[in-house]
Amino acid sequence: MTYENSSTQTTLGELIYRVARNVGAIRESNATADGTTTTLIDSTFTQPDDYWNGSALQILYDTDYRYTLHNITDYVLSTHTITFAPAYSGNVPANARYCIIKKIYPLDMIIQSINSALASYGNVLESIEFDRSTTGEYLVSGDIADNIRQVQSYNPNTGQWNIVYNSKIRRDDYSNFHVHAHIPSNHTKIRFYYVDKHRPLFVYSDKVNPAYNEAQIEAVVLRATANLLQYIKSKNNSIDPVLLSNIEAYEIKAERAMAEHPLRVEIPRTPRIMKVGYKPYGGN
Repeated sequence: MTYENSSTQTTLGELIYRVARNVGAIRESNATADGTTTTLIDSTFTQPDDYWNGSALQILYDTDYRYTLHNITDYVLSTHTITFAPAYSGNVPANARYCIIKKIYPLDMIIQSINSALASYGNVLESIEFDRSTTGEYLVSGDIADNIRQVQSYNPNTGQWNIVYNSKIRRDDYSNFHVHAHIPSNHTKIRFYYVDKHRPLFVYSDKVNPAYNEAQIEAVVLRATANLLQYIKSKNNSIDPVLLSNIEAYEIKAERAMAEHPLRVEIPRTPRIMKVGYKPYGGN
């Protein structure tokens, strides 16, 4: 069984797009003329100068760089051109599909809504990797030490990860957590699998844990949509009945989807991981 990231995993960029689309926060269209690495031209723009400044641009047409995020720094109506940063990987061609995420929905709040949804779903299997230590000792955080499921080491000769038995975990007088795991002399890396809430995603290319299937991804999108709408309600102190109805609808959909598609940690706990002189993280 392998747990390495796959290039087909859902990225933060895609989640942002799906959540923003749910709340009606995007303008989606096609470029009408060739642009550059920092400009996009769309003759259907009708808004006044600088209207789109501060909004976020996502390029949708390119498979390799889909859902990249760029800040719109300038917009000129007379040329129907938006300027953005950072630069795209190539010139933005005519007919390129793109979307603009309106600045009234701050990108950081969309991301926070997504991370909150991921954390609320349940625990997943995460991993942390180290180069081989000559002492056989590895320093980890308390939440990892409490929840280690399996230890593996990498054999460069076979290209395989092998289970490591007889590991020991101890907590020192300074509340540092040490994992002692002796691996064969020709193995070059060690990896600890542990159970925890989903780690936060920060940049568009960050990937969702591979344990999530599409039904579970959609549940996250629904939960994040409800979270974002709640933010809009609180920010504006709104009592708009349509907004309140949408919040309730997405909360019900999210709760149902998460119940129907629970997360499961497939990897079993390896026997013989010993805790020596150890109190759980957060203990006295």
